[in-house]
Amino acid sequence: MVGSITFNEMLTKLECIFGCCREYKLSLSPMKCHVFMTETIFIGAMVAPQGV
Repeated sequence: MVGSITFNEMLTKLECIFGCCREYKLSLSPMKCHVFMTETIFIGAMVAPQGV
């Protein structure tokens, strides 16, 4: 899970993460990757900008 305040900050963080994955030859499953979500369920709890 990667959080950010601005869209540009999110893009910067994702570029770094994807770059590291490429460098270490790690693959990500598109079916399991969800980007630009404002809320999600993580370890059974709803995580949103307002908190858990």
